[in-house]
Amino acid sequence: MAEGSGDDKRHAPTEKRLRQAAEQGNVHRSADLPKAAVIVIITTLALSAAAGIGGRLESYCATWLSQAGTAPTAAAMDWSETMMLAIGPLLGLIAVLAVVSSFASGGWVFALASLKPDLSKLMPAHGLGQLFSKSGMSETGKALLKFIVIGGAGADMIYRHKPDFSALAALNQPVAGPVMALNLSVISTICVVITLLAGADMGLQYWLHRQKLRMS
Repeated sequence: MAEGSGDDKRHAPTEKRLRQAAEQGNVHRSADLPKAAVIVIITTLALSAAAGIGGRLESYCATWLSQAGTAPTAAAMDWSETMMLAIGPLLGLIAVLAVVSSFASGGWVFALASLKPDLSKLMPAHGLGQLFSKSGMSETGKALLKFIVIGGAGADMIYRHKPDFSALAALNQPVAGPVMALNLSVISTICVVITLLAGADMGLQYWLHRQKLRMS
């Protein structure tokens, strides 16, 4: 079957067609899945380890401030190393999760064809075509949908817990328990919404990729 053009592409792509596209670096890949995975996992770990990391950083900062103006210049290097030891594992985990989740969304693909410069992409007509294409319109609609859904979910949770947030002002001293409970309820809801949107985007990218490779 020929590739055809326009509305003549009615048949699903064959395995050969999909394999050729993958060799050229053309695979379905969701940009939202890696972001959602990093946000959800890091948020969960940060909330569970916040007390430990916060306590260590508070102790370090108290020591550094007590030596302000009197510590030798070389001590600044030790302080930076101490800070990196405290937050370095978390930063490293973010990088690993971003790479792993990116592979999970589209697999490992290395194509020399994708490294070749394409000067036609610099032409305004090409940019306008991409903007008003199915992919471009879906990205615009997806961005608006994410803004409305995630913002709406967060606003709804805050509105429903408005009395609880107001009650925090009446506490005689800062209490971690109620604050963390409210934060967890709001953030967990947002994380669930982000995960659902990422799953929907994965399906959308798969469909768009198949539509793009349809044959006549």
